[in-house]
Amino acid sequence: MGRAGGGSSGGFHSSGGGHHSVSHSGGGHRASFSGSSRSGSSRAGSTRSTSTSSGSFGGFGNGMGTYRTSRRSSSSGPVIINNGGGLGGGLFRSTVGGNGCGCAVAIVFVIVILVILILVSGMFSSPDSGYNVQEVEIPASSYNREKLENTGWSNNCVVDEIGWISEDGSISGLERKLRDFYDLTGVQPYVYLVGYRSDLISDSDKEQFASDYYENEIGNDYTFAFFYFCERNPDDVGYMYYEGGSRALGVMDAEAVDIFWAMCDSEWYNFDQSTEDALANTFNRTAERIMTKTRTSADNMKIVLIIILVIVVAAVIIIIMNKRRKQEKERNEETRKILETPLE
Repeated sequence: MGRAGGGSSGGFHSSGGGHHSVSHSGGGHRASFSGSSRSGSSRAGSTRSTSTSSGSFGGFGNGMGTYRTSRRSSSSGPVIINNGGGLGGGLFRSTVGGNGCGCAVAIVFVIVILVILILVSGMFSSPDSGYNVQEVEIPASSYNREKLENTGWSNNCVVDEIGWISEDGSISGLERKLRDFYDLTGVQPYVYLVGYRSDLISDSDKEQFASDYYENEIGNDYTFAFFYFCERNPDDVGYMYYEGGSRALGVMDAEAVDIFWAMCDSEWYNFDQSTEDALANTFNRTAERIMTKTRTSADNMKIVLIIILVIVVAAVIIIIMNKRRKQEKERNEETRKILETPLE
């Protein structure tokens, strides 16, 4: 089966004289989101008017209204400066105005507080919050995965029968962006946007189609293929399915697939990007997450405790050194007074 925008080198193909069966399997997924809907053209990335009804719509850039984080520009106005008062002012007046030891303790105290605030804010902020329009909780990656070796990259890895990508002539652009997924994982990505077909009604029909297509048109064990089956009404969310070879699923295991679907849901309702970018981000953000172990809150707490311990030790050393310097200064002062006192 040919693909829209064909002509790329290194495509998948079946050899003549029979076909060698490869081990592969897959699983389905349906994206769903309840919120503000959009009406109008079904083309991904198109501009549409918004309405307040709820529902589910198909295609990247189709359907639900966006959630946006507004940024307020700073305006001119009076600047209030605290010249004293409060815990902070009292602390610095009592320490800076006193001996060097107190000043050192105050500085260390401030550093500890700043470090804790920075790390705690990092623990409770999502690393993907800058990408998510629909706030989807992305599962954690529990271990570092090994990149597949001895696999081959193919540019011919996108088929668009719906017209969401090829309408803009961006098939080759998506193929280039998917290379990042391959470079990180060693797994060949593949995207097939399947146009509506009257003979593909049930989910099982669609799954069988994907399995047969993988067997006949892809035919290797290191590809992870994403299938999107368009409904009769393109604005209805279609059925999503993946089919992967046995080696590919060694990297794209059950945990990685859960991450992939979460990324897909996150990108699906992002109307500020094209279908090309939404698909590329789904694959590439998945690769970035699954290839390294996600830092947990327990890991962050260990880091906080280590930093606090180091700072406390440093503070103790500073206090001891300041105390010794003070004692030495007092001894020197006492010696000077003795030497300057007349013998009579």
